[in-house]
Amino acid sequence: VRSVAPEVPWKAEEVTYGWIREHVIERQCFPCHAKGTPNDYSTYEGFTGKINWQAPEKSGLIGMLSTSSMPPYPFPMVAPGVRKAIEDWVRRGAPP
Repeated sequence: VRSVAPEVPWKAEEVTYGWIREHVIERQCFPCHAKGTPNDYSTYEGFTGKINWQAPEKSGLIGMLSTSSMPPYPFPMVAPGVRKAIEDWVRRGAPP
């Protein structure tokens, strides 16, 4: 059974790239997606490069989280509530 990262309380208006970076990217993504890596998430532009702006629900970012393919095993999965916060953020236009 794969572990799940802790939930983080959130309100839609608080979820920005900065919030996601602090609560998800720095804790779960930087082992593979730090500055200078091929898929660098250390900047807003790098992270939002995985968003399909014409069809947000088809974004690679949402797909990777919803299938739990990212972060990969053995890293813990993103908590369901946090995944929803990121999906909501994408649907709201991914405010920086």
